[in-house]
Amino acid sequence: MVNWMDPAVIAKTNVIFNNLSHFAIGAYFLEVAQSLYFEWDVIRGYRKFRIGQLLYFYCKWLLFGAFVGMLIVFNVSTKINCQALYTWNQFGGNTSMGAASTLLMLRTIAVWNKKLFIVIPLALISAGQWGILFHGITTVKATWDPVHNVCQVAQVESLFLNLVYLWTMFTDLIVLILTLVGLLITPGRSQLWKLLVGDGVLYFIIAFVANTIPAIFLLLNLNPVMNVMFPIPAIALTSSVACRSFVRLSEFAAPTDRSNNSQPWSAANTRVTGNRSGRDIGKTSTIQWARPQTETIGGINVTRSQHVETDIGLESYSPRNIHPLESTSDDQIDRKGAFAV
Repeated sequence: MVNWMDPAVIAKTNVIFNNLSHFAIGAYFLEVAQSLYFEWDVIRGYRKFRIGQLLYFYCKWLLFGAFVGMLIVFNVSTKINCQALYTWNQFGGNTSMGAASTLLMLRTIAVWNKKLFIVIPLALISAGQWGILFHGITTVKATWDPVHNVCQVAQVESLFLNLVYLWTMFTDLIVLILTLVGLLITPGRSQLWKLLVGDGVLYFIIAFVANTIPAIFLLLNLNPVMNVMFPIPAIALTSSVACRSFVRLSEFAAPTDRSNNSQPWSAANTRVTGNRSGRDIGKTSTIQWARPQTETIGGINVTRSQHVETDIGLESYSPRNIHPLESTSDDQIDRKGAFAV
C-alpha cells in the first residue's frame, strides 16, 4: 500500500503535477491558436458580432490570462507578490469555469425552447455555482518561500475547493441529462439535430468527466499535491469543449459571409462563369448563387445558404447585367435557376 504522505511520494507526485499542468496549459494554448480565425472574422466584419459572443470571449481569454499566471508560478525564480498572482489565477480560472458551464447551459435552454420549467431551475443552479466560484477566489493563501525561491501555498479552504468541483460536476450532469432528453423528444433528425447530438452531447460528457476526476481526488484527500493534480487539466478541457461547441454551432447557424452582403440574390453572392473557348463564347455559362434556408430544432432557428448552380444559355452581354427574370415563377426559378444575363 502506497503511503501517499511520504515525503518521497509527495516529491514524485509534485513532479508529475508540474509536467501535467504544463502539458494541459500547452494544449489549451494550441486550442486557442487554432480557433483564432473566429475572433479574426468578427474583427474584420466577416462575422456579425452578437452579445452571446461576449461570454465566449470571456471564457476563452480570461482562462488564457490565468494560465499565463500559472506558468509564472511554476517557473518564477525571483521574489514576486505570490498572493496577488494566486488571486488573479483563482479569479481567472474560477470565472472561466463558470462561463464554460453557462455556455453549455445556454445551449440546453435553447434546445428546450426557453421553457420556464427548464430556465428557472438552471438559473438557480447557475447562480449557486457562480456564488461558490466567486467565494473560491479568496480561499487560497500563498507566500514567497525564500529558501526554495518559489511561491508556496500556505492555506487552502478545502471545503469550498470541494464544493467548486462537486457543484460544477452536478451542474454538468444536470445539463447533460436535460440536453439528451430535449434532443430525444425533438421530432425530426435534421443536420442541426445531428450536430447537437454528435458534438454537443460529446462535449457535455467530456466536461462532466473532466470535473468529476478532481472532485474524486479531493474527496480521497491522498496528499496536498494529489488534491490539486487535476483541476488545471479539468478547466482546460471544460473551457475548450464549451468554446468549441459555441464556435461549431455559430458556424453552422451563420456561415462566414466574406462578401459583407446579406442579400442572397446580390451580385456579391452570384457568380457567372462562361465557356471561353472558340466560338462558344457568350452562348453557355454556369451561374451560381446562394439561396437562404431556415431550419428549426428545439427552439434554435438557423438560416443557412444553399449554393445553387445551373448551366444556362447566354446572350453576349456583360456580367454586370445580371438580373432576375421578372416574369419567372418561383417553381421555374427553383427548377432552372432562371437568370438572364
